[in-house]
Amino acid sequence: MNAGQKPKTNKRLWLALFKAADDYFTQRPWQYFDDTHLFGVQDPKTKGINYCCILGAAENTFGLIIYRGEKPLEQHQMLLDNTPGSEESTHVLLKMNAIIAVLSTHEFLTPEDIAILEQIGLNPWERDAWPQFRSHVPGSPPITLDHEEIILLTHILTQTLDIVLKNKDKPCRFAYNGIYGTYFVRMAQTLNNRLTWSDEWVTSPLAADCSAPSFRFKNTPRARRLRSLPCKTNSCFCVDLRWITSCCISTDRGRPIFPQIFVIMNADTGKAVNFELLADHNNEEPIEARFVTTLEEVGFIPEHIFTTSSKVQDIIAPLIAGTGCRVRRVGMLPLVDDFMQGLDQFMQRK
Repeated sequence: MNAGQKPKTNKRLWLALFKAADDYFTQRPWQYFDDTHLFGVQDPKTKGINYCCILGAAENTFGLIIYRGEKPLEQHQMLLDNTPGSEESTHVLLKMNAIIAVLSTHEFLTPEDIAILEQIGLNPWERDAWPQFRSHVPGSPPITLDHEEIILLTHILTQTLDIVLKNKDKPCRFAYNGIYGTYFVRMAQTLNNRLTWSDEWVTSPLAADCSAPSFRFKNTPRARRLRSLPCKTNSCFCVDLRWITSCCISTDRGRPIFPQIFVIMNADTGKAVNFELLADHNNEEPIEARFVTTLEEVGFIPEHIFTTSSKVQDIIAPLIAGTGCRVRRVGMLPLVDDFMQGLDQFMQRK
């Protein structure tokens, strides 16, 4: 949305959402649950399960995170593994597929937040803090909710509060037990045009994927070209995929995104061998092509490749299978961090 452009609002939906949020914040559910407790609420429309984490036990940020997507529990694990406010946690937020509701004071409300309050008949200045809602998808800056997300969040806030108040003396039932565990889920069902809710214990969607990753041998012309290269022992490359947060681009789908950079660095020399700027997050072809042509240019396959990206690992591991090169996923790559810091400084000077 362009600066100064008023958001489209549906007064009835927004008022219902603010009412549900006010009820949630008034009851202070973080007195009973904290971010080590997790439970699900089913989307009545799509039937997908959204996993919920209550914020506020640390008396810092008060709100609710709703993880959505195919494997939402991985997102929660990423947050638990990083220190709040750190550079790593900032990059974790870029990977989030979630809806977040927090209680924000005036200094954190945007002109768009204020415009929504005014358009639905609420006075932004009549209280010190208001609920603030954001939609996160990977690689895109957070934006305000669309109509479907407003309806979903209204349901989830209402059901979350009911779950907490009915179980406030036994939060241990909801203790986070890993990405392969079993979780309490509030299930939605529509009968005779009436929405009803019931409770079940549901196994994590990641349980079927708990075995060690395996990669099929890829036998394309590009892969055969790569395998014709010698493998250089005791050599190491860092190959990674990062978002460039210092700029943002528009898309045909109407939601701005951060571009990505695919970078290949020689860990032995500390220098970038090659990189590729990517505007389409879903197109893997440039990554594979750049990887193969770069190794052809240097004339060898390194013995070790490190990456923080599961996507990069999934793309390049089948290409180099059987060559003697090992592709390992790691938690951080300081060499790439330094490269990205230098790139950000360069782009800011532009």
